Amino acid sequence: MLALVATQHHFHQLAAWCIIGGMVWDALDGALARLWRVSSDFGKEMDALADLVTFGVAPSFLLYQQIVGVTSIYILPTLILFPVCGALRLARFNTTPPASGGHFTGMPITAAGGVLALCSLSWMWITSYGAVALALLLSWLMVSHIPYPGLKSVPLLTTPLGICLGVGVVTLFFILWRAWLFIPLLLYTLVAPFICKMFSS
Repeated sequence: MLALVATQHHFHQLAAWCIIGGMVWDALDGALARLWRVSSDFGKEMDALADLVTFGVAPSFLLYQQIVGVTSIYILPTLILFPVCGALRLARFNTTPPASGGHFTGMPITAAGGVLALCSLSWMWITSYGAVALALLLSWLMVSHIPYPGLKSVPLLTTPLGICLGVGVVTLFFILWRAWLFIPLLLYTLVAPFICKMFSS
């Protein structure tokens, strides 16, 4: 909601950081729920509803507001497609058994929404056309059957020490290299499926 309000008032960078903050909390809530053994079906459904707004609707609306006036209004169907594919991705995740090896089927909406949000922080070299093309690619990746590694497939990240290290690395990256924060998420988008296949073979 903070991202949507910030977008409406043209604070685009603030909106992007709200979505990135949501990514951090989304990673923490799952890890802490597993650590404290308080996972439940209610939590799973609640998490999916929050993910759809934070990583589906908010990034798409942010991108739309930045593009309007630069390119044609006809890009609207493309940006509607993004949250729709995100909803399909979440529904499939909640209704199918977990894949073997701890990986996801299709790109997680959290990562896809993060990549789309970070377009606004790298607008000078992403451009509106590049952002629309990226939104289409991410929409397809979410509903595809391409495997993506998840946090649960990294044993270290299921321990208290691993959680603290993960938060520390993200914080350090934000402080020192925030202008390049787009790069690791883009690498995850393009390279993670190949890594996942290498470890599963």
